[in-house]
Amino acid sequence: MEFGGLFADRARLRGGVTVAPGTVVGRDATADSGTVLRGEIGSGETVRRG
Repeated sequence: MEFGGLFADRARLRGGVTVAPGTVVGRDATADSGTVLRGEIGSGETVRRG
């Protein structure tokens, strides 16, 4: 089974974030504008462009 993306409580995605199928985003994680999320993003992590 494949799903779009799974987001835990208080995960924050800014504008223009792309989420690949099967991505899991942990609690309190943040993704800045324009980032691409793939795989597993751990709890409390911040994903930045560049």
